[in-house]
Order: sequence, then structure tokens, then C-alpha cells
Amino acid sequence: MSAESIPITPSMFAEAIQELSLSVIYVKAAELRNSIAHLQRSNDELKTFVLESCDSAEEKRE
Repeated sequence: MSAESIPITPSMFAEAIQELSLSVIYVKAAELRNSIAHLQRSNDELKTFVLESCDSAEEKRE
């Protein structure tokens, strides 16, 4: 995220999605679920790597 960007307000979000068709909303929701699943999987893989390859607490903290 850039230093200039700010989160959208809930009211602006509600207004923006009213213009979208239901099918587009479902597609976007599926894309978000897929992205979240990939992030969770990669985080799990990184955690496993750290636990298996780092010996000291300092290495694990890094």
C-alpha cells in the first residue's frame, strides 16, 4: 500500500457495490477466497520451514 492511499469507507464501499451485478460480486468473492487460501497456505509453508530449518530462537524470530 502506498503512503498516499487510504482505505475506502464502508458507506463508499456499499455505494460502489450497488453498481455491480450479483454475478460479478460472486466472482470477486470467489477470487478473494482463493487469494486468502493461497496466503494461508504460504504462511503455513513458511512457518513449517522456519520450525524445521532454524535452530535458535533468534533465527526463528528473523
